[in-house]
Amino acid sequence: MEKFYWQPTREGIANIVSRMYEKDGISRKDVVSIVDKFPNRALDFYGALRSRTYDRSILKWVYDAGGIETLGKTLLRCKKTEEVPQFIPPEQTVEALLESNTQSLRNKNSSSKQSFPRST
Repeated sequence: MEKFYWQPTREGIANIVSRMYEKDGISRKDVVSIVDKFPNRALDFYGALRSRTYDRSILKWVYDAGGIETLGKTLLRCKKTEEVPQFIPPEQTVEALLESNTQSLRNKNSSSKQSFPRST
């Protein structure tokens, strides 16, 4: 059996990414600008940009709720006495998506500079 390698066109990628960002209110024009800014990327790259904006918002929510060490206790206490802190989804903008890429590159560069002990 032969393998089929799918190579979507720029237009095909823009269509798929446009559907991916549709609920976020990102315009087709903005999607095309993102696709053009990062040509020859796999589709999961564009999904990862979106996911990273959520990751940042979730980390902020955890921090605002008292930090990771006390999150469980905070949520249980809130459930008994008051409303649980509400998570507000991030506003997806072109700037937020581009910032996700910038932060990802920073993280990648800083982790690649770390030296790990080698086993011999």
